[in-house]
Amino acid sequence: RDYGYDNGAPYCCIFQWDMFQKCKALELFFDGGKTASCTALLNWGYNRGLLVDLKDGRTGDLILFDWDDSRDADHVGMIKTHNSDGSYLTIEGNTSIGNNGNGGQVMRRTRWVGYDHVRAIIRPKYQKTVTYQVHQQTYGWLPFVDEGECAGYTGRSKRMESLRINSDF
Repeated sequence: RDYGYDNGAPYCCIFQWDMFQKCKALELFFDGGKTASCTALLNWGYNRGLLVDLKDGRTGDLILFDWDDSRDADHVGMIKTHNSDGSYLTIEGNTSIGNNGNGGQVMRRTRWVGYDHVRAIIRPKYQKTVTYQVHQQTYGWLPFVDEGECAGYTGRSKRMESLRINSDF
């Protein structure tokens, strides 16, 4: 309903748009625009340099499939996990066990590069964050600060005794 397409449209791409919308991160998907075309999404990722090697997918990457080997994209999902056997656990809209690309269900699927017609992987430009805090002589642990900010007091001749770093890399 939020998307504005009539019922009955293939919705795998719309489903991915909706996940970004619910996370308040629409700018990371198709530059905040809308598309129901997996091929348009593939071209967008290619033109922005967002494609990564098919064996290097990570959580949050978009994975596109080419069921008929026509070099376009017929279906899209999101990688939840890159498994130790090289497969990907994905979250996909409009799929089913009997119909990979237009099955009408939202499912977790296991996909293999080379077997499941994986066409491309798009890595949205998720912001990487680093926060840190210091334990300073006399004052103890001080609040976490963001990357680039000063942690601890300056000009008080108190040494930094320890450092904690949080990163989402």
